[in-house]
Amino acid sequence: MSLMRWQPDTHPLFSSLLGDLGLTVDAQHGRGPSRFVPPMDVRESDDSYVFTTELPGLTADDVLVELESQTLTISGEKKLETEEESDGTLRRERRSGQFRRSVTLPENVDGDGVTAAFENGVLTVRVTKKAEERARRIAIEAA
Repeated sequence: MSLMRWQPDTHPLFSSLLGDLGLTVDAQHGRGPSRFVPPMDVRESDDSYVFTTELPGLTADDVLVELESQTLTISGEKKLETEEESDGTLRRERRSGQFRRSVTLPENVDGDGVTAAFENGVLTVRVTKKAEERARRIAIEAA
């Protein structure tokens, strides 16, 4: 019996599944999906929605934030970085590729009330709610 290293890019079922998800396999290194998809946290408060996205190694100039109708889109490109050293055996790699995250917002957002801040590789986008749509506490009168 001989053992063969399993390559996900050569297995038809796996390749088909990845293809359906819009992903590819790094066949050169036999590693998993090579598409960069930044994680995103979403929080809702009484007056806004806050989206926090981790984008390590990027700057504010590498990222585009757009709001069209009810869709918030964060996109950009992560650049490839490699470094090699022969005698000291140092090899450093970074992934690269374009990314795009889109979120459909509820109808109660104020399109003019969008702010974005980028600090230490973390993008924070705040979308305010329309004033008349904000939740408010109603006082209950005791009889």
